[in-house]
Amino acid sequence: MHGVEDQSGGGNVEEPTEISSPKEAADNALVLAFGRLQGAANRLEYILGRPRRLPGTRPGPGPGTRR
Repeated sequence: MHGVEDQSGGGNVEEPTEISSPKEAADNALVLAFGRLQGAANRLEYILGRPRRLPGTRPGPGPGTRR
């Protein structure tokens, strides 16, 4: 498979391919980049002291509010 030259000068961008094994995912540059971005976002949340929410849940009342 041929890479396509990225217009931003960042190197070759591969055509989208199906990932069929954990080994392929571990070797895929886009998967690794996404994981690094997700990790950086999680660290930023931790530094800022924001509580993590599960998807599909609503935030509870803020501090100092009564129910």
